[in-house]
Amino acid sequence: MGQVHFGKIDLQQMIEMSSLIVVAREEPDGKISRTFLPARGIEPYVYADTRYRVIEVLLGTDELSPGTDIMVTGFDPGALKVHLDYHVRGLSRSPEVPAYDLGRELRPDTAAGCILFLKRRILLLRDSHGKLCTEVDALAHPCWNALESPDKKKMVRAMIKNRAGKSGIEVTIGVSRALPLDAEIGLIEQIKVMFPHYTSYSWKVMNISPERL
Repeated sequence: MGQVHFGKIDLQQMIEMSSLIVVAREEPDGKISRTFLPARGIEPYVYADTRYRVIEVLLGTDELSPGTDIMVTGFDPGALKVHLDYHVRGLSRSPEVPAYDLGRELRPDTAAGCILFLKRRILLLRDSHGKLCTEVDALAHPCWNALESPDKKKMVRAMIKNRAGKSGIEVTIGVSRALPLDAEIGLIEQIKVMFPHYTSYSWKVMNISPERL
């Protein structure tokens, strides 16, 4: 596959991209390997989920409290698209992904943990009848390397105060056939029913079983 190119973002941008910010510690043996099979005959897409124990909530729901376990998914629709291009079409792409530059290495499995920046990530699968079902609905990092040292809590809190409130959700919809021109009719209504507590919705459609050349 091609080489990944990183587009640099700063701390304020990462905060704007996040709907949940916590101080958390990676749990022992917290990594879980996951496999998504796009379609028969296509190499499985493998990713890892990681379990964390919340130490402190800096931004997010009141229902989340210290001591709660959360799972952060490594599923990335962009990486899945690169995977399909390579294994189906033989295309070696060099994608650009947003990344936060820490300038140093952090260990999220230490007692103090680290600050995690997170958002909700959704993958829905659409069947031949147009019905949507949930494949992935989990917390995810909004960019590459979305973490900071706990000693930056004061700075992060101050920057959160300047963060514009957002209640939008982004959805990826996987389809396993060539879509007719009117295939997206009715999608927004289904998404609103599935995720009613948001004020804005956006989605992209991905063919997860493209034909081989």
